[in-house]
Amino acid sequence: MNEYILQTNALTKRYGNFAAVSNVSLNIRKGAIYGLVGRNGAGKTTFMKMICSLAAPTQGSFTLCGETYPKLSGARAKVGNLIEEPGIYANLSAYDNLRAQAMLCGKDDPAKIRQLLEIIGLSKAGKKHAGKFSLGMRQRLGIGLALIGDPEMLVLDEPINGLDPAGVAEIRETLLHLNQERGITVLISSHILGELSKLCTDYGFLDRGELIREITQEGLLAECTESVRVQVNDTGAAQAALNRIGIMLIKAEDNGILRVSECTERTDEITEALVRSGVRVFEIAKQGTDLEGYYLNMLGGKEQAS
Repeated sequence: MNEYILQTNALTKRYGNFAAVSNVSLNIRKGAIYGLVGRNGAGKTTFMKMICSLAAPTQGSFTLCGETYPKLSGARAKVGNLIEEPGIYANLSAYDNLRAQAMLCGKDDPAKIRQLLEIIGLSKAGKKHAGKFSLGMRQRLGIGLALIGDPEMLVLDEPINGLDPAGVAEIRETLLHLNQERGITVLISSHILGELSKLCTDYGFLDRGELIREITQEGLLAECTESVRVQVNDTGAAQAALNRIGIMLIKAEDNGILRVSECTERTDEITEALVRSGVRVFEIAKQGTDLEGYYLNMLGGKEQAS
């Protein structure tokens, strides 16, 4: 059985001579919450539209829910999406909006609709028209509409953009519930990178239409975790000196650099131990970054190389 719900192969979308998405090959595991990270114009929305059959690829291919483009008749029914503005009837309540969508899908079950209202946190909205909803309520209703067909995967483009902190937290909790309790795979893009770091299990970084890196949450944490960077004249002697004071998680890099991944609050003690052992210390500094810093550093390296 394939462990991936979505795999793309050199997926490309051009508008004239402009490549909005260029040769993107990524893999999304079943049950993952996959964060698609990129600046405005990076190609996130275009990529999602192709996956949801809202735009046709110029070249490349993808496999979704076991079917390969363009033969996706079964897969389309297994994917719910919220891309750009949700299609909401402003003069209907949340319940009636969901029921109208359910009738279109041939799934008109009032009990399931009431259960869905509970899941998206709109069970107390009553008969209030959706046109009077807050932005957060509209986004939750949009997610509810995407869930009507009992999808295996949700594709969500900037679902927390413009929300206040309470609204962001509500969306986050809703998505975690859907993922952990119902096993729904989520592909989500967002500019709020700090929120993605609280939610995602995997990431894909897009820039100028290209996928520049895929990484798991565990890998990201390992690379973003605070550490102490020490540049010395003798890495072997330095490692031995730090081992003697109980510091074992040390990685030797080029140019006499050691990266210490534990006891980062003990910089004074680290320096003293090295000097006492006759090791010359040229530089010592704490380092660490968040998801946004990681992404900006990656872009900086890419731009310098180009």
